Amino acid sequence: MKILLTLLLFITSAFSVFAEDITIIELHDQTFDQILLNEISDNDDVNSDINNDVNNDINNEELTNSTSVTKEQDTIIDSEDSDIDSEESDPSEAIIAFPDFWENADKDELLFLFDNLLITNSLILNNTLINALTLNSLPPQGFEEDEFNHFKIVNLIKLGQKQKAFNMIETFNEKTDHVDAFNLFKLNYYFSTYELNQACDFSNSFNRKESKINENYLLKVDIFCTFLQDKIEEADFLNSLLEEMNDQDDYFQKIFFNLKESNKSKEGISLLNYDENSMSLYSAMIRVGEMPLNNKYLMYDPVNFSMPIVLSGSSDISLRLKAAHKAYQQGKFNADSLSALYQTVDFSYDELTNIDLEKFHKNFEIGMAYLFQKANIQLLPITRVQSLIDFWSYAEKENYSSLAYDISRNL
Repeated sequence: MKILLTLLLFITSAFSVFAEDITIIELHDQTFDQILLNEISDNDDVNSDINNDVNNDINNEELTNSTSVTKEQDTIIDSEDSDIDSEESDPSEAIIAFPDFWENADKDELLFLFDNLLITNSLILNNTLINALTLNSLPPQGFEEDEFNHFKIVNLIKLGQKQKAFNMIETFNEKTDHVDAFNLFKLNYYFSTYELNQACDFSNSFNRKESKINENYLLKVDIFCTFLQDKIEEADFLNSLLEEMNDQDDYFQKIFFNLKESNKSKEGISLLNYDENSMSLYSAMIRVGEMPLNNKYLMYDPVNFSMPIVLSGSSDISLRLKAAHKAYQQGKFNADSLSALYQTVDFSYDELTNIDLEKFHKNFEIGMAYLFQKANIQLLPITRVQSLIDFWSYAEKENYSSLAYDISRNL
């Protein structure tokens, strides 16, 4: 937490450099005589106590000084006019460049801070970090531009901002030392967001001979894309090549078999060998085959997989509720839809009136649905209020108080 606060102070102090007001002295709004008259007017009270002789001496001296200062002012104005002409003739020399946001940062300090950064539940802290990483700024001291771009992408992904990372990569020059890392990320992003045509087209767009992306992974992509084109025999041939390469991805083989057989049974990913880097590809294959998704996908990418899990009727209801809670926090799922999903959990009337809440101590999501339904069937105001209090107190254990208040506002 100390590291996070240090990083926040570092970022906010950098913002303050650019927040200071600049005072511009306008020399042309008033003539020099007007300036003198204003000064004389401001000092009337003082001058009234000075005798006439002294006033005459002062006036004579002011007249002399006025003549001298006027000449000096004319010289200054001439100099300013000359500077203005110079600025107009060469605008690039007239621009005063302030340091960019990251420009004066130290590379080693940034690497240390972000390497030790832990994800926080504070939206303010997270948004501050995200905004800082998406700024278009010159790289810090010790960073090359290409290296700094990669640094920003890695940390945006770490903060769960894959869409912002994707959009930023789209603005980069194609000549980069991290082209394979960026291409792999974009390919996985297309699969995660279920943009299958874009994924298959993009997979064929980069040079496979020069690419250092894992060959087995790219072959699995080709197998899936060929299957989507309804070229089953060709997909089987490519899969035989994959098996000859001693690929150990049993999970892929099981999903591919289910796709061909239109088998919608649930496959336990934890019981089979699988590739962590192929999770996005697996998810797309499972969604095409309408097979159940599991908690691994929600943990891997809660932003892109929460809604697909919610809408997956074949997935476990407790997982769908868990995904719905995350989707609600992301603003993708409203309170009315969440309350409707709560109502789909099957409880008997006897369970709603007699069951012990301790039964759900290991399944928070089902407990939320149970207490919501229990409050919903109460007829007497006093019993409904007590049921709502129980619901709100239970939600507070997992920091879902605002969610509980929102979905129960019409009860």
